[in-house]
Amino acid sequence: MQNKYFSYSPTRILLDPVRVKTLPKSVLEMRGTLNHIAANLNQIAKRRNRGDDLNAMERALLEQDMRSLRGLVKDINAYIS
Repeated sequence: MQNKYFSYSPTRILLDPVRVKTLPKSVLEMRGTLNHIAANLNQIAKRRNRGDDLNAMERALLEQDMRSLRGLVKDINAYIS
């Protein structure tokens, strides 16, 4: 007896069309920016966890990342509104 909610068939899997999902360029750019910021924050967190202080360059990068995040939040809010 087959379950009407779940049925497994190898031939059905092979015959189902594959859907390719493409994201808009702006979403891909935002994703790249978020990954970049996350990598920078990870490096800063590692240094802080070792007890090291941030130098002027790292503080400047942190400030730049904060501005980038604020910009992304504004972009997301504008898209949603």
